[in-house]
Parts: sequence; structure tokens; C-alpha cells
Amino acid sequence: MRRLRGVIRDLGVACLVALWTVVAIAPGVRAAVVAAMDEALVPVADRSETARAEANRAALRQVLIKIAGDRKAVDSRPELLQDAGNYVLQYQYRDVAASEATAAGTLLWVQFDEAAVRDLLANAGLPSWQSNRPLVLVWAATEQDGAGTISTTDGQDPTTVALRLNMERRGLPLALPKVDPAAADAPTLADLKQGVPAKLQQASAPYGAQELASAVITRAGDGAWRGRFTLLRGEHGATWVAQGPTLEEVVAQGVDQWADALAAPAVAAGSATTTEAVDLQVEGITNTQQFGRVETYLRTVPGVSLVRVRRLEPGVVTFRVIAAGGMAVLAQGIGSGQVLRPAAGGAAGRFVFVEPAPVPAAAAPPQ
Repeated sequence: MRRLRGVIRDLGVACLVALWTVVAIAPGVRAAVVAAMDEALVPVADRSETARAEANRAALRQVLIKIAGDRKAVDSRPELLQDAGNYVLQYQYRDVAASEATAAGTLLWVQFDEAAVRDLLANAGLPSWQSNRPLVLVWAATEQDGAGTISTTDGQDPTTVALRLNMERRGLPLALPKVDPAAADAPTLADLKQGVPAKLQQASAPYGAQELASAVITRAGDGAWRGRFTLLRGEHGATWVAQGPTLEEVVAQGVDQWADALAAPAVAAGSATTTEAVDLQVEGITNTQQFGRVETYLRTVPGVSLVRVRRLEPGVVTFRVIAAGGMAVLAQGIGSGQVLRPAAGGAAGRFVFVEPAPVPAAAAPPQ
């Protein structure tokens, strides 16, 4: 069954399109609405009723985590999976042929009643993460036997396919770079291994992603795979290390860490018992384009239900924001550093607009 989890990558482009909505990227886009929130694809031992019931529970767990964003909370309530079959709208078996990397096997695609699943979460006191989620641009490098590759938007290598499938599994919109190796400013394998945030942030400017992430995955001499997964947030970041017997398992671990971190503000907002109106001062806004970028971004922050302008001053805009949990939860949601960062001195409610890195003359957003 462990090896069977890797066969999903052999399903081909048609199945991937059904499971993963490709995000069309344009300048200024910062978030995307996630499709297929109610679907999951899981291994199934055989076509018996008993095996399907077990697979239904595994699929429902996947969908619950995708919607809630909180793995620990879902796994702490195993009773939520008891009647998984009652929430199934349709299912389909998919046989997968053996490949060099995986064994032959059968997968079960399941679609659930999303409204009923959200009610299940609400009745259990668990939050639901909104489907409008941050677009994550991932710079991923894979090194094996002395050779290295960088995952790109049109790549079909094992790492790229595993990233697509696992980002879909957790409900994260994914963007991959369109790398021109000949470009002088293109990030290299060495840049990713050394963790050079400034170069990655500059190269990421044309993509308009709200979140930046990097991954460096290597195969050790003992055959095991290891990965370093980072969320790049301003001058700082959070890094996790994953390891496992297969590349697919390492990618799954890393994506889970990214998703847990990105969902944390939504989980906090969903758990808040109060909603407050707070004033947010943003420095460094000098034109309408910057103003529009900040206003649009604030509307995507978890827990925010209203954004209005309260006061305009030279270089400073004060927004009135209604947010679940008030300023503490709002600040946590803003904390990525890609659009806003806390002002010097750490005063509550004061932020500075982060000007995007200049786009190199030769660079252009992917089509």
C-alpha cells in the first residue's frame, strides 16, 4: 500500500486536470479560489465493500483536512470518519498500471457533499478555511547522483508531479516558475541550496504570488530521500526537514508543513470567539496601484469580513478592518511579509507596505 501511494503520479494529465486547477498567473494576482475542495484520491486494497468503506474514511479525512486546514484537530476527532459513506456523492475506481517506480494497483476517487462536510466540521467545533487561499510560488530543486533539476511550470518530473498532487491534496494554489537557464538572473541549484532569499524574491516578482516557498530534495548515499522545505517570509522564514524512503513521501511531508503554517491564521480566526473593528495604519503607500494592492490583499487575510478606508494622509493610509479575533489574529494573518511587514518599533496596528522587487528587463510573467 505504501508503494501504491506513489502511483497517483502515473494517472496522466487528464486526471491531474480533474483534481488540480491550474492557476493562470498575471501581474497583481495574490490569491486564488481552490477548486475540488470536496474530492480526494486514495489507494484502495480491492473492490470489496469492506475495502471501499476503509478508503472512504481515508478520503473523508483528506477532505476534512483540506477544508479545515488543521491536521491535528481533525485527527483528534476520529469519530468524524465513522459514517464517511453517508457523505459520498459519487466514486470511481481507477486502475493504474505498474511503472518503474510503482506497483500496479487501484485508486478510489471520491466526491463528497461539501456543504454536509462543512456542517460536520462546524458541529464538531472545528473551523473551515476559506477557499480563497494564497497563491504559493514554489522554487524546488532535486539533486540525485550529482545531477540537479529545478521544477518548472511545464515539468513532468517526479518532484514536480508530486508537488502538484500534494498541493491539491492540501488545497493550496500552486505556481511554479518558468525558468530560463540562460538568463543571468535565473536562480540556480546552488542558490536554492544556499538559501538566498533576495535572489528568489527578485526572480519571483513577475509571478505575483502571495507566498514564496522553496524546497531542496536530495537522495542520500543510503538511498533515502531528504528535503529542506522553507516558507520565505520577508527577511525571515520558517524551515522544516523531511526524510523518507521515497521522494513522494518526502514531498508529502514538506507540503504538509507548508500547509499547516499557511492555515494557522485561518485556524486562529475560525477559533476566535469575538469579532472586532480595528484600525490598521499602513505606511509607504504613495500611489493608487499600491493602495489597490494593499486593499485587495487585506480582503484575503483569514478572518477579515470588511475593509474600508478611514483616513488618508501623505504616505500613510488608515484602514478600518473588521476581523475575527481582533488585532492579534489579524497581525498573525498579515505576517507573511510579502505585502505588509510590521513597522519599526513593533507598535500594534502599524505596518509598512513592501514594494515588490524590481522585475528584470528580460523577465516576463508566464503565459
